[in-house]
Amino acid sequence: MKKSIAEIGMPTRSVAAEEHLVRRRRLCMAMAGLLTTVPIAARAEPPWEFLMNRWKQDQYLNIQRGPVESSQIAFGWWSAHWRFLDWKDLEYLNSLKCFFSCTAQNKMIATLRERFEGWYFIQNRFKPEHFLHVENGVLEAGPVQEGFESAAWAPTDAGDNFVRIRNRYKTDWYLQIDPFGKAAAGPMSATYWSGHWRRYGAP
Repeated sequence: MKKSIAEIGMPTRSVAAEEHLVRRRRLCMAMAGLLTTVPIAARAEPPWEFLMNRWKQDQYLNIQRGPVESSQIAFGWWSAHWRFLDWKDLEYLNSLKCFFSCTAQNKMIATLRERFEGWYFIQNRFKPEHFLHVENGVLEAGPVQEGFESAAWAPTDAGDNFVRIRNRYKTDWYLQIDPFGKAAAGPMSATYWSGHWRRYGAP
């Protein structure tokens, strides 16, 4: 049976919705005072990536069914596309797309500069307002507030083009597949392949 676009994780928008989004982006830029100071091409957007697990190399991190999971995926699932945004990326992208509250933008940018140098926010492509975090003590993907250390992550080299991904709020927690095969975050030995991920470009 043929699946709908929504079922395979692809976004759908009407022409009216697209026009509304454009108007909202321009409003956000105006509120931030960036219409004339930050041209659209001023900063290249980070690429979208797959996150493939080293222990189970047929599994990719995704939110196709809602919660964060590591599983096999189908071609075209934007729910399995992620990108790593540093504070400079968020400053620029927020001026264009308003990922965070427009009215809180200036405060957010100052907070990001001060607290998140060297850390990244991992954003989903299918639901751009969703970021990986551990605010509630478990791995989740959802909207985050400015200053959420639980949504900040640092990739470190694990060898052979794999990385470990450590959380800022829980500094001994790493993105992983737990012993039950579920995507999770928690303490993890550096040698465990279930806590190693390969980042490579998504189409």
